[in-house]
Amino acid sequence: MPKVEKLENATPLPATIGYPVTPLKFWLMSILTCSLFNIYWAFQNFRRLDTKSSGKTIAAVSSIFLPLCFNDLLKGLNQKSSEAGVPTGLHNLALSWAFFLLTVISKVADKSRYPLIGFGMSIAATAILFIAQKKINSVNAIALPGSAPDGKFSPWDIIGMVLGGLLLAANLVAILGGFH
Repeated sequence: MPKVEKLENATPLPATIGYPVTPLKFWLMSILTCSLFNIYWAFQNFRRLDTKSSGKTIAAVSSIFLPLCFNDLLKGLNQKSSEAGVPTGLHNLALSWAFFLLTVISKVADKSRYPLIGFGMSIAATAILFIAQKKINSVNAIALPGSAPDGKFSPWDIIGMVLGGLLLAANLVAILGGFH
């Protein structure tokens, strides 16, 4: 009979670098939750990247103010990936400024006569976050070959997508119907 090692002697699974999520989950959750997922995504990344914003409270605040703190998140990603021997090559300042400006433009345009421009800028800002997400996934694939990005949708994810989807649909109907 083969010898079975006790669970307490088993090696724990390696921690991931950042918060690896599949592209499908990232985009569906971001769009259908009206970018609320982006706050959760940032919180998870701040917590896992051991930045100066990695404490639970500070990570939550940094996530809410992500346009101002995105550079810190990218620095943490670059540091962790370099420690793992897989430098990211991301241009922190360029991505941070692009994200900040797109977010500001989307908020200003939402309040103007052109709310669809605001929606488009919000999608463009999410695309900047997706650049970081792709890098997180590729770094994990190289540094931790056994790790897989989170692609499962929990019941909370589905509830968020349904409620966010209804809110998004109502908002688009109001915009296109001229009720905005």
